[in-house]
Amino acid sequence: MKLRLFYFFIIATISIYGSDININGLFRDDLILNKGSDFKYSNIMENRFLLQKKSAAWKYYFDLRLFFYSGSAATLYGDAKYRLLRGFIKYYTNIGTFVIGKTYINFGALSMFNPFDMDKNVNFNDPAYDKEGKIALQYDFSFSKLAGGKIYISPQNKPQNSLFGSSLYFNISKFDLGFIINRYGKDNIISGISFKGDLLLTVFGNIGLHLNDVFQRKFLEANLGIEYYFGSTLFQFIYYFNESGKDNISQYTFYYNNDHYFQAKHYGLINISYIYDYFLNFYGYSFLNFIDGSTLDLLGAKITVNNGFDVSLEIFGLTGKGLEEFSSSLYGSYGILCRFQVKY
Repeated sequence: MKLRLFYFFIIATISIYGSDININGLFRDDLILNKGSDFKYSNIMENRFLLQKKSAAWKYYFDLRLFFYSGSAATLYGDAKYRLLRGFIKYYTNIGTFVIGKTYINFGALSMFNPFDMDKNVNFNDPAYDKEGKIALQYDFSFSKLAGGKIYISPQNKPQNSLFGSSLYFNISKFDLGFIINRYGKDNIISGISFKGDLLLTVFGNIGLHLNDVFQRKFLEANLGIEYYFGSTLFQFIYYFNESGKDNISQYTFYYNNDHYFQAKHYGLINISYIYDYFLNFYGYSFLNFIDGSTLDLLGAKITVNNGFDVSLEIFGLTGKGLEEFSSSLYGSYGILCRFQVKY
């Protein structure tokens, strides 16, 4: 019912403002070949429609995605579907900014393995892919140029399942420091700190303690990362710890929820990118499971053919065996992705 109201609001907004709305978007097509016991083919076609209108006091923003699937992807998702990732109104005032609608709530130092992330699903072929927002009322405020915070509430059908949280941030001598508390579900509260700053290299991290609704301790979750640029090359390493993760393969359940990125207690991510010139860049990353030793590895290159038109080629593989998490026996040994992306 809530989404139907938002779709109605989009149509009503277009009808009212007509040509005053800025409409642009992106077309992307992913062709994927995956080698397991045999080759599997998938094609994922995505159309993004971005509708925006901005004035001195207001901003309207909608991000609608249409997907078409074929091959193995159609078996999983059907032939087509649509998703409204964002759909909100933002109002700027002297005391802060109010946002109402479907928006993604960010907390902590943004990075892979962020304990405060409210959606811990990972798109391995595009880790930075946009995540779907939640219908919420959000208030952003600032005390000064170096300090501020946010508060949000996301009502649910049952009041006891409602989501709400807040954060405060400060900048102290080139370091950003944040304090967060967030109730992201019934009996699911996370509270902790985040930090990011520049020493000889960029250091960032998040530490979150999970609690139930009466503030009894459940488990600790944290990440710690470094970034360093060598000219046109970026090197990044992130370590992730989840106290509630598994200590050995026999405990794996292959059931995921909002408390877990993956199965085990300890992970690492190595991420390297190199910009050759304006038209060509290379990238690669490796997810490492420190409990069973399995990895998921990817190498890629992106060519800018023309302004707004990119072609990417990725080769990915898994090194695990048997029931290890990144197992070639379960998910296929390697694969190739070819992506065409056009902005309009």
